[in-house]
Amino acid sequence: MKTSIFIIWFMVVYIVHVYASDEVPLDNPCEAVECPEGTHCRLQRGDCHRSKKRCPVVTVCVDKALKAINPVCKTNLPIIDSKNKELFCGRGKQRVRCPTKTKCIFHMRNKFAVCCYKKSRYIIS
Repeated sequence: MKTSIFIIWFMVVYIVHVYASDEVPLDNPCEAVECPEGTHCRLQRGDCHRSKKRCPVVTVCVDKALKAINPVCKTNLPIIDSKNKELFCGRGKQRVRCPTKTKCIFHMRNKFAVCCYKKSRYIIS
């Protein structure tokens, strides 16, 4: 009986530890970012020009005047590049591969094609 109680207690403590302060919600990485006044958080493709792997996304604070051209993403706004332009993942020469943890959202009639963040549950840091 004591062993069963100890195992249950241990499992509860472990679960509380895993889901407590070390968790970072990934539904919107910008939720954990505090930007200076006059700016807001956007997700930007990381710098990995020479890598053959997909680039990660990073959080950056940009001028609030920078609005999304195509606000179609369910989470945050479309991913931007280092020049604060939305990544285009549609057809043609200007097409880029979406960064990791993002997906290409496109209009059936080619009105837009942008990279949007894919929701995840949690990551333990």
